[in-house]
Amino acid sequence: MALFILLIIIECFIIFLNGYVFRHDLMSPASISAVAFLVATLLAFYCQVIWEINLSGITVIVITLGLLAMTVGESIGRHVKVVYHPREYSEDIEPVKTNPNTMAVLTVVVVAATLLYGVDAYRVGLMNGGSGLNSFAYMKDGYINGGSRMNPIIRQGFKLIMASSYISCFVFANNCLVLKQRLRDNAAYLIIIICGIVVTVFSGARTEILRIVSALVLDFALIWRAYHKESNKRSTKYVLRKTIPLAIIVAVIAFLSRTLVKINGVATSQVTSITYYVAYYVGSPIAVLNKKINIFLPWSSILSGSKMKVPDFVYLGNLDYGGNVGTIFAVKLLSSGLVLMLAWIFIIYFVGGAIYKRINYDIHVRSKQPLLFLLFTSWYYIFTMSYYTDIVSSISFVITNVLTDIILVIIYPLFFKVRIK
Repeated sequence: MALFILLIIIECFIIFLNGYVFRHDLMSPASISAVAFLVATLLAFYCQVIWEINLSGITVIVITLGLLAMTVGESIGRHVKVVYHPREYSEDIEPVKTNPNTMAVLTVVVVAATLLYGVDAYRVGLMNGGSGLNSFAYMKDGYINGGSRMNPIIRQGFKLIMASSYISCFVFANNCLVLKQRLRDNAAYLIIIICGIVVTVFSGARTEILRIVSALVLDFALIWRAYHKESNKRSTKYVLRKTIPLAIIVAVIAFLSRTLVKINGVATSQVTSITYYVAYYVGSPIAVLNKKINIFLPWSSILSGSKMKVPDFVYLGNLDYGGNVGTIFAVKLLSSGLVLMLAWIFIIYFVGGAIYKRINYDIHVRSKQPLLFLLFTSWYYIFTMSYYTDIVSSISFVITNVLTDIILVIIYPLFFKVRIK
């Protein structure tokens, strides 16, 4: 327990350090990551008895140095002189209005792609042993275990839906959340965002929901700050008040969809407490990281990485379930050692800090061609989910995100071609 308290104190200190270094900008990559780690650690502490967590001194050192590497990486990245000037921008935040006919076609296409994906995913799930609504989980299980698969063309519709969702998040945040336009006039954007959430459930996962929510919150925070010309400190307080209800809604959606994304017999799909459910999915990566360190990474191997084969999955305590993700630190730490892990974290946050500084200028938020902004929001999930896993080390994630970004680049002019003057 003493090491848990020490880790929580250290994480609080790093959050205050980030507040000083980045001028109370909660949305900066290092700041949002430190807050996410604090929440995950508190939830792991809450479950330490049932998960039988014996927090290691190595775990405390790894998390502490990792969070500091994030801060140093972003701080240096923000000082990189990269000149980027949008071709056209406004003095004030303006409403975004897509051509009505174009928007109608885009909405119909996205809704159709969502329905086709859902029907085909359900069909494949049934073929792989599912029944009823949990067939979507069996579709995903079929991909993992070499079973029946979806129509490849229909499956690619997922990337179109996600690309459209990222753009719609920007427009919806700009028009409705900041400029307070009527929801009726921006209903199409909300429909597309909902389609992004629904198709995520159809895919047998929930992580894409958090990608959409992360993008929406970043859009809202930076656009609101630019529109009101407020300080980071005041904008942070306002954004927190507005996003906490959104976080609760996301938790409820994830909890209610648990039987759709887990196959029968998986204990976590039978959890009846939403508090424990959230604690498991947010706090368990800390427990998994700690257990893998305790078993596979003694002090003598901390610089070189584990000399043993580390399994992807470990059980929590004596429970019949566990986890296979161990925060952003686990993969590189266990395979390459502490020094290379810190270098990897530094590089990620160096690049993230450099780009974040570019999009954080009011001129870029007011840009009539906010492509860089949109592309960054599609990768912002790396930082908000750093407490969960090292997303960038996943080749499949990188390929999927790059393909999604290519589609985003192709379709985004359709959203920004017409503006209200």
